[in-house]
Amino acid sequence: MVEWVASETELRAPDSEGAISFDAVEWDGSGGDEARDRSLASDGAVHGSATGLRTRGAVSLATADGGRVRDGRSMPIDLPNGGYRLSFPTVRPDGAARTPCERDDASSVIGASSMPAPPSGAPGSGTSVYVRFTGPARVRRTDDGLAISFPERSAIAIGGGDRTEPERVVVPETTEGVATALTHASSALRTAGPERSHPEFRTHPPLVSFGDRTQVSKAVRRATPATGLRFLLPDSIEAVLVAAPLAYYLGATVEVGDRSTPLLEAPEIGFEREFRPMPALQHDIAATLQRVFLLDCLSRAIDPGEVTPAGGSALDRIGVRRDGLNEATPAERLRRYCEVPSTRIRPELPEWHLSTYVEPAVENASSLPYLLDDLSLVYLPSSSELDGRGLIRRSLDDFYRAGEVASADRLEPELHAGRAHGWLAPGTPIDVFKTLHRAYEHRPRYEADESPLDVTVVFNDPEMGGEHSRVAEIYRERAADLPANVTVREGLRKSELRTVFETSNDFVHFIGHCDVDGLRCPDGSFPTASLDACRTRTFFLNACGSYREGLGLVEAGSVAGAVTLTAVLNDHAATVGTSFARLLIYGFDIERAIQLARRRIIMGKDYAVVGDGTHTLAAGEHGPPPVAWLERRDDRYHLTHEVVATGTTGGTFRPPCGDDDRAYLHGANADVEFGCEALVSFLDDRSIPVIYDGDFHWSTDLAERLRP
Repeated sequence: MVEWVASETELRAPDSEGAISFDAVEWDGSGGDEARDRSLASDGAVHGSATGLRTRGAVSLATADGGRVRDGRSMPIDLPNGGYRLSFPTVRPDGAARTPCERDDASSVIGASSMPAPPSGAPGSGTSVYVRFTGPARVRRTDDGLAISFPERSAIAIGGGDRTEPERVVVPETTEGVATALTHASSALRTAGPERSHPEFRTHPPLVSFGDRTQVSKAVRRATPATGLRFLLPDSIEAVLVAAPLAYYLGATVEVGDRSTPLLEAPEIGFEREFRPMPALQHDIAATLQRVFLLDCLSRAIDPGEVTPAGGSALDRIGVRRDGLNEATPAERLRRYCEVPSTRIRPELPEWHLSTYVEPAVENASSLPYLLDDLSLVYLPSSSELDGRGLIRRSLDDFYRAGEVASADRLEPELHAGRAHGWLAPGTPIDVFKTLHRAYEHRPRYEADESPLDVTVVFNDPEMGGEHSRVAEIYRERAADLPANVTVREGLRKSELRTVFETSNDFVHFIGHCDVDGLRCPDGSFPTASLDACRTRTFFLNACGSYREGLGLVEAGSVAGAVTLTAVLNDHAATVGTSFARLLIYGFDIERAIQLARRRIIMGKDYAVVGDGTHTLAAGEHGPPPVAWLERRDDRYHLTHEVVATGTTGGTFRPPCGDDDRAYLHGANADVEFGCEALVSFLDDRSIPVIYDGDFHWSTDLAERLRP
């Protein structure tokens, strides 16, 4: 629950995590009945009066009934008589706000909102805070947020409470049932305006269960936006699954029927957009979502100090008319967006963060809320058998970590848009993480734990002493900042290894051997499939052919982990293991960490991720961690700085180099030129991964190599 701190002059919401942050000025907690609001009562509303409000960070301002407040760029704003609502960010149970803010001067978002802030009990996990007040009032900008002043003391009501799990809808296990669930997925959007592109204004969509009849709570129905958009789809699960991300983001009502051509329409304004049938539909959906999302990011009101990529000139360059854009309805704004030629939009598009390839089965719709929460594109899976001759093989068994291993038959997937790729389908493809619905179900159980990280390093291979000592050192070095408890265990027997996995652990790094019977122990092999329950959140099974054992951990209770697909070389395993440990502990998600770590060896495709590869073990020190790409051009160096993070899609970053103070969308590239000395100084001053000449380096190590 939110804990309020009252003094003689103000009521304050503590902001130790930089999330909920506001003061009620000259607070008087003896406010009368006029401040009470039944819609907030179940959230434990606080009632009183104040002479003003001060906010910091992101906040959405709308009329009490969901009407639009004038564009936040025009300040100050004089609000007339009437009721108003301030909506603060959602805070996840792990204490982290769904926010891209990475600097102390991060933005405040004041919101052109065309739908009400979610009522008490609305979907979304975490803590939400709303402040109701009445006008007249004046709203002005401050250095770090907003200040609202009243001409005289005004009654206010503050609501907030914990939501440890999203709402749940129950629908028949049919295509029509899935369409109904998808219609209500957009109840997780805090606004239907352009601010929905900001991660603080998207919460977790309702979960989906199957039953004999449809059950949708009043809270979900109330929070489902009436955008005037309808998505008419063929009665096929393929079409509904791939259309899901766009329908969710637009807040469209989804209907299925006997038709071959998908149609997105807004009858009240005469808007229609036809899509090609499958399989082209999936590419049309992806292109449209990327278009709408980018233009929302460029047109949303973000204050103060934070600007969208390329500043306000981006909309002009693309050719989007500004007049009345923020005041337009969702359907009108979509029509304006669709008028822009693709050739103008394509150069401005940041790389999309995630695509998931989903087996077209109705039961897989239960995973949709998690994919939509990640704003993943959805494609149908397509792959071919991987020619073993295309993979480099070592001929001397002495170099491998084991003899007989449980190698997985790998597939070559057909990949589409996206920096990262998930595979919710049969088979073992390379270059993607193999996810399971169980992984998503297990995720919430670990999010509420605010205790220090528990890291266990299991050392069951005496020949890998180098990896063992360096991995433990990496975790202990970072433990001073996280904080984390690091335990090193050696030579575990089967019963002892079972206990490690059954005991609460945030991360287990297993260094040892694996054979067809399981993870090798002094007294035999331990199969993870024998676990009744696993309480290890994430893991790295750095042992030959550990893929099936990793899947066993995810089935039993883990969220995600890194594994090997076949036999691996000892020195390669040590190199990947130490790099992965450092990347993971510095805030990279598991898939990104293994992508970067395996660049250090030739046989990188022997390493993969099982479970939800977007899962992050630890938060970065300054927000999502960056990656730098470095290229030498004659006597100069060209550095590209990027941030790609699933949980903060639509967020922005400012590169820590050059004179450019623009805020770039996550997934976009910030470029700067360096001379040698300036580059070495830049690399020396931070610890980030750098890709140079195709190889992975830590910036401090590369600085030594390039130093004149």
